Amino acid sequence: MTWEEKIAYHKNRSNQIAQSIIEQIEEGVDKWEMPWHKGIPQAKNRVTGKFYGGNNLLILWDECQKKGYSQNVWATMRQWNQFGSGVQQGSKGTLVKFVIPQDDLEEYDQLELELADDETEDIDGFRIFFHYVFNIDQVTNNRINQIGLFQNQAPKFEQIEEFVLKTEAKIAHKGTRALYNVDKDQIIMPPKASFREVEGATSLENYYATLLHEIIHWTGHNSRCDRGMINKKGSPAYAFEELIAELGTAILTTQFSNKLTPRKGHAKYVNSWLRVLKHDFKYFVEALELSRTAIHWLFEKTGVFPYPLPEHYAREVKEELVKVLNEHMKTDVSDQWFEKVISSWDQLARVTQDKIQSLVDMDLKRKS
Repeated sequence: MTWEEKIAYHKNRSNQIAQSIIEQIEEGVDKWEMPWHKGIPQAKNRVTGKFYGGNNLLILWDECQKKGYSQNVWATMRQWNQFGSGVQQGSKGTLVKFVIPQDDLEEYDQLELELADDETEDIDGFRIFFHYVFNIDQVTNNRINQIGLFQNQAPKFEQIEEFVLKTEAKIAHKGTRALYNVDKDQIIMPPKASFREVEGATSLENYYATLLHEIIHWTGHNSRCDRGMINKKGSPAYAFEELIAELGTAILTTQFSNKLTPRKGHAKYVNSWLRVLKHDFKYFVEALELSRTAIHWLFEKTGVFPYPLPEHYAREVKEELVKVLNEHMKTDVSDQWFEKVISSWDQLARVTQDKIQSLVDMDLKRKS
C-alpha cells in the first residue's frame, strides 16, 4: 500500500468498528457483546511488553475475536524474527498506526521506531508511522506458554481482595445500593450476603464485579486520576463517567481472570452514550483510554497486578471534552423522568418493561 492508502485503510477500519459498536449498543444492552465482554485481554506487543491503545486496541481486539486467535499477542515480522520465530507463509498482517508528538520522540521506545516496517512522516508536530503486526498464532516457534483467551479461569478472589485492600479506599457495607459518594470520598456496598447469582456468574463474582465498578469511579477523585469534571452525578457528562467505569470494570475483571461478570446497571445510560458517540466516536476511544489510565493507576498504587506492569501514558480529562459532552449529553424532561425510573430499578424489580413503558407513555401524554 502507498502511504495515502494506509491512511485511508486504517481510517476505514476504525470507522467500521465504530459503526459496529454503535449498532450493537442500539440493539440493546442484552445483546451488546464486545471483545471486553468475552474476556479477551488487551492487545500486547511481544517485544516491548506494552499494550496497544486507542484505535489500535480496538482493531486488534476485533481481529482477535473474528479470527479466533488463542492469544492477544502481536509483533512485527522483524520483532518475531528477533525471537527466532517466523511468520507462517501466506499470513496477512494487521495494520496499526502510531502518532507520536515530536517532543516525546526522545522518550519514546527507540526499539519500536527502529523496527517500523515502513517509512515515517512528520505532520503538524507529530511523527506518524505504521506497522504490520502478526498475531502469535500466525508464527512458528513462538515459545510462549499462556492460557487461551477463551478458556475461563476461576476468579482469583484472594488476589482481588488484596488488590481492594491495598487501594486503601474507604468502603462501607450497608444499604441496598452500590455507589461512590464523591463528597465523602467513600464507596457504599450492600453486604456480600445480599448479592445473588446472575446469569453466568456466582453471587461472589457479582459482588466483586460491582465493587470493582465502584473502585473505578473512586479513581476519578481529584487526588487520584482527577476526573472531577465528569464524575459528579447530575451533570450531563456523568454518563461518560459511567462509560469509563463500564469499560474499566470489564477490562479489570478479565485481567484478574478470563471471565467477565455480566453487568446490566449501565442500561439507563445507553441513550446518552449513543447521543455523544454518534456525534463523534473519538469519545469512545477517549473513555477507553481514561479507563486504562485508571486501571494502571490502581496497579501502581496497590502493587497487585496480574502481569508485568509496562509503562503507560496517563490520559487526563480535558476541559474542552467536558464542554462538548455537556452539550451533546443533555436530556429533555421525558428522558430525565425515564432515567429516574430506571435508577430505581432495584425497587421496581417486579415491574415489567412493558409496564414501565406504559408509565412513560402516560407521562408523555400528560405533558403534551
